[in-house]
Amino acid sequence: MNVIDLIEIKHLKGEQKELAETIGIEAYRKLLLNYSGDRLFISRFDTIVSYNKEELIRAAIDKFSEAEIISFFRISKREFERIRLGCK
Repeated sequence: MNVIDLIEIKHLKGEQKELAETIGIEAYRKLLLNYSGDRLFISRFDTIVSYNKEELIRAAIDKFSEAEIISFFRISKREFERIRLGCK
């Protein structure tokens, strides 16, 4: 047994409690083990999407309609077709 396994959400306060409730206590414990005391930066959602837009669009093709993809990523039909066909 590791002492960290004893830590539960009820032992936390404020942002730490909110974080553990959001990601789950197991993931929170992993953060404690790997990053305890460090400052962490979590990228903005839209930054990650913009840096990986074409890959995300290709992954979305089998799961969402063309209209949903075009609307979500705010791209033109022409750009969607270019990405779908794998053109540069």
